[in-house]
Amino acid sequence: TRPYRLELPSDLNWIEIDFPKIIDYKESIIGAEAPRCHLERISADLSDDSVRRALLHDIEARTQKLLVITEGVTPYLSNDAVSTLATDLGSLKCRTWWINDYFSEAVHKYRERNGVSARMREAPFLFRPGNWFGFFARLHWVVKEIRYLPIEGRKMGRPFPVPRRARSFRTFLLFLIRPKLRKQLGTSFGFAMMERSPS
Repeated sequence: TRPYRLELPSDLNWIEIDFPKIIDYKESIIGAEAPRCHLERISADLSDDSVRRALLHDIEARTQKLLVITEGVTPYLSNDAVSTLATDLGSLKCRTWWINDYFSEAVHKYRERNGVSARMREAPFLFRPGNWFGFFARLHWVVKEIRYLPIEGRKMGRPFPVPRRARSFRTFLLFLIRPKLRKQLGTSFGFAMMERSPS
């Protein structure tokens, strides 16, 4: 598979915020590598409302344009916590885009039906709004673009990883199911880029 190389503008300010243990671990592994942009790592618990708002206020004062990436964050937050986060980000005065995990309701049902939720009970998916798009639309966030992982993986020659024993069975099932359901499965999870809409 062809390696993917990300070219970043030299004047880009990249701010990474995570739990102290995660930041320490990253520093121990890749801390010696020279970043291709201006990198700032901040140790913080963003589930603490006061800490999060103080950090956002500080970042807001330094920029006119902000792209927020919350990969692997919102699925593990409650509906109320995601709503609060969306409101906090939406209150920023700088122009703000937000790249967020997307999971359809079908993914949650699949996880329950196949025992995934039970096996992952130490790290459960809590965010389950029913209508994902409607949830964020009510909070004035509009999806500008969405990339579905199964589709993007096929384009890049990097299909979604499946255990070797399950590959043939998966191919057989995809051949049997209706085209409409096959399309739904292909667009059931990915990443959405959203922008705050006028209130």
